[in-house]
Amino acid sequence: MNLNNILQNTNYWYKNAFDTEHLRKPVFLDVLKQFNNQPVNILEVGAVGENMSDPNYIHGAGGSSFYFAEYVRQNGGSLTIVELNPQTLKNCEIMLEDFVRAGANIKFICDDGIKFLKHNNDFQLVYLDGSDVEYQTFDMFQLINRTKTKVLCDDANGWRQGEGKCVGLRVYYQDYKLFKCGVSHEMIMYDVIPTSK
Repeated sequence: MNLNNILQNTNYWYKNAFDTEHLRKPVFLDVLKQFNNQPVNILEVGAVGENMSDPNYIHGAGGSSFYFAEYVRQNGGSLTIVELNPQTLKNCEIMLEDFVRAGANIKFICDDGIKFLKHNNDFQLVYLDGSDVEYQTFDMFQLINRTKTKVLCDDANGWRQGEGKCVGLRVYYQDYKLFKCGVSHEMIMYDVIPTSK
């Protein structure tokens, strides 16, 4: 599939994300439901779009960007997508261009997640899926202000070699909600820590 065909068929990606019952879909919908249709500023570290010519890609990637973009389009707020690979980020822009046209406030930033989080922390939801290296996910997590931010992490159980990005996080920070995505995949969410008055 060449770039022109992709541009002509971007709705395929939306349809595939919203109509397909893939394993992570209920998790994204459940987490977004917690915001009660209020405007939310969302940060996604790691972009959908790495292999957009693969028809089964949405199952592996989870389609998170589509759910976040649709929530922002309907309810306000913003979606900031941070991705280190410029081609993946460009693919993500192509895949989400209809949401931008429809008025969704989406920013695409080519940067390292750790560097970005050191200077940007004004989000109500952060989704960490930008590194398969455990210590990098751990470092990003520690930069998040949990008194105002929910944190969702993918690949929480190391079901494939190199993808146990949250195993150490689960040991050190145990106040998470576990989402079982089928037999072998897990995600975790950390809620906002209430501050004492």
